[in-house]
Amino acid sequence: CPVTALPLADGRKLWDYKTESAQPVRSTYTQSRSAPTPAVDADGVYAFFETGKLVGLSHAGQEKWTRNLVEEFGEFEIQIGLASSVAQTAESVFVLIDHEGPSYLLAVDKKTGETRWQTERFSRHSYTSPIVLEISGESQIVISSDGSVDGYDPATGAQLWTWEGVGGNRS
Repeated sequence: CPVTALPLADGRKLWDYKTESAQPVRSTYTQSRSAPTPAVDADGVYAFFETGKLVGLSHAGQEKWTRNLVEEFGEFEIQIGLASSVAQTAESVFVLIDHEGPSYLLAVDKKTGETRWQTERFSRHSYTSPIVLEISGESQIVISSDGSVDGYDPATGAQLWTWEGVGGNRS
């Protein structure tokens, strides 16, 4: 599982970060080799790997913290891998684990890597990423998954609303 830093000015490689997979998966052409996408802010880089690792890195590529979500919450039960990228606020990074097993939305403190909250979700197929949006002047995490679009409070993980009966929105 690699993260590579390249400057926009010239594209030369600055550094590579590599870690072992938390849950080795078979490589197939139905799995994206580029998903999920990391997030970056002034303090670091935050990456989730579809095999279960979540890491916080410095801008120099040094590990600040690491989490093994498979070890903590159980193996991912999905046929073609996870594709959900992380979302972020100033304080937290959010990871969506929607799969055939116990599903959840997880908020992790960006400085320490500790869990801020975890909200259980219905098991479902989804290849979408959470997004933080401002709705009526308030930040919300919005997730479009198989069958619904849901809004969550980024501070607490409380579900604020849901719109069900949405077909064909797994990705």
